[in-house]
This record gives sequence, C-alpha cells and structure tokens, in this order.
Amino acid sequence: MRQQSGALPLPTGTFIVDNTGVAAARNENMSALTFSAGDGEVRPTRTTAQNAFVTFSSLASRSTGAVGIFDNVGGTLGT
Repeated sequence: MRQQSGALPLPTGTFIVDNTGVAAARNENMSALTFSAGDGEVRPTRTTAQNAFVTFSSLASRSTGAVGIFDNVGGTLGT
C-alpha cells in the first residue's frame, strides 16, 4: 500500500491504476482529488484475477468547467 503525499490535481488527462502482473490485490491510498481543468478521468484497470482499489481521502470542489470522470475496466466501481 502506498500513500500519495499532497493533493492530486487532475487537469485534462487520465490517472490509471493498472494491476498487470501483480500477485495480490493492489490498493492505492491517495490524498485529496481535485478536478482542476478540462476532462479528468480516474480509471482503475483490472487485467488479472486480482482487484485494483483506489481510495482518495476526499474529493475537492471542482473548478468551473472541469469534468470528473470515473471509469472502470474489468471490474466493478465502488463508492
């Protein structure tokens, strides 16, 4: 398990957590998520039998015009 220090500003682009080649479930614990401009996407990708989890400490208010997209590949989105 790894902790990202500081907030994760997500301007236009994609943040991907991929579990390719892992032997156990992958858990990513992140600080605050901020959608700051354009279309920002968070995409956990499950490509093996192991799960991929991404947890943010909070979701900051998004900037005007920013779009937050939560996508999922190969699994089920949680809350």
